[in-house]
Amino acid sequence: MFKARKENEANHRALRPPIVINHLLASATDSTK
Repeated sequence: MFKARKENEANHRALRPPIVINHLLASATDSTK
């Protein structure tokens, strides 16, 4: 039960921040160019 909840949290975190990560990656690639 607890393990499943941990996995759920991990999946939720993996699903949530792509926008932020993409934004950071875009900024990094823009600055390196």
